[in-house]
Amino acid sequence: MFSAEFTTAHKYNLKTKERISTVSIMPYDYTSLYDPQYLPNLDEKSFDVLKSFCAYRFLHTLYELHDDAKLVKIEYHDDTILKYEIVNSFPYHLVSTDIRNWNHFISTIKCEEMATCKAYIDRMTDTTDIGVTYLTSVEYDENCDFKYVNIFDSDYNLVGYDDNASLHLINSFCKSFDGSTHQPVGVIGFSHNGDIKVSIKLSFNDGSYRYEKLSPLPTRVENTPKSEQREYQISQMVAYGLIDPEDLDFMDSIFSDDSRCDFEYILNEDGTIKDIYLYHYVTYEFKKLTGA
Repeated sequence: MFSAEFTTAHKYNLKTKERISTVSIMPYDYTSLYDPQYLPNLDEKSFDVLKSFCAYRFLHTLYELHDDAKLVKIEYHDDTILKYEIVNSFPYHLVSTDIRNWNHFISTIKCEEMATCKAYIDRMTDTTDIGVTYLTSVEYDENCDFKYVNIFDSDYNLVGYDDNASLHLINSFCKSFDGSTHQPVGVIGFSHNGDIKVSIKLSFNDGSYRYEKLSPLPTRVENTPKSEQREYQISQMVAYGLIDPEDLDFMDSIFSDDSRCDFEYILNEDGTIKDIYLYHYVTYEFKKLTGA
């Protein structure tokens, strides 16, 4: 899909154990959206829609979106495109606190359907300071029509979702690691019709060592290996009932010591889990992982 393999994940339906697609990820400035010498080859509509978010500039603020922090994701099966995603994270309040800014944002990035998402996002993120709520990415279908806007907050107001037991459970799981150096990150995706999905990104300490501020000088402390971090987080997911014990055998069959993974939950209106998707990274920032 891209001119080189930067980051690639295999996507599995954890309920059926079927590999259903591949997700390729590339920094924005190494794609055709930034420089025509690079892939992918996009039709005119797709290029215009994706580029509009990558190139967005705010009204009435000097906050700058750095190109080297943006990512382009393409999900595909064989040669068929299934989904696009632009990761371009910024504080949500920069577009939400003034309706003129919001309207400018959704019209400029050619996602007017996102208008109906604002009420859901504002209500669910009203328990925290505006500075900690981030709009992290926008997802599009195979025709580059708006699909989801993804939001991160350190806590969520789930009033109105009292019957959605799965949403409450996932929120409690992520909060249970509060203060941990490898706290999972819960991101909620909002669609124009009010549907939501929840992604859990497992976080890992990079490198063999970290530095802790211990008086009088920083002290080097050996990190917990990534495999142990992953196993602990996944064991907690089992304890919370977010995945079944029998899923572990399947994951063990594809994981290696340096494997990375994320999870995505598609929720039914009644709060039950419709699907669980496992993203198993086989390449991460140009590094081939041994489980690939």
